[in-house]
Amino acid sequence: MLRVTINKKDGTSETIEVVSVELFDEESDDVSVTIDSSVSGLSPDERLLAFVNDELLTTFDVLDVDVGLDARAAASITTDRPYASIEDLDRSSYVGPAAFKALRAYVNKF
Repeated sequence: MLRVTINKKDGTSETIEVVSVELFDEESDDVSVTIDSSVSGLSPDERLLAFVNDELLTTFDVLDVDVGLDARAAASITTDRPYASIEDLDRSSYVGPAAFKALRAYVNKF
């Protein structure tokens, strides 16, 4: 979950919470966007599920390289999603205590 603040040129702003953001290269003089990656209001398990279920931001490469998971665990997570619960994620192949430790450490950075 991300908190996104949209600041309009007229001085008004709006803050919304989203699961993912797609950024694209389009110039606009009317709007600027600030992304706050904090996920206030969510439990640690909800934050972890939001992270692994986000198909745009949580790619195989992110799980394998950035999080440091075994490639088999990263492949399993990306193939088996979405997950409704931590128990569902725990049932994925190669996702055990070491994977959960790495995922929680990574998610807690933000």
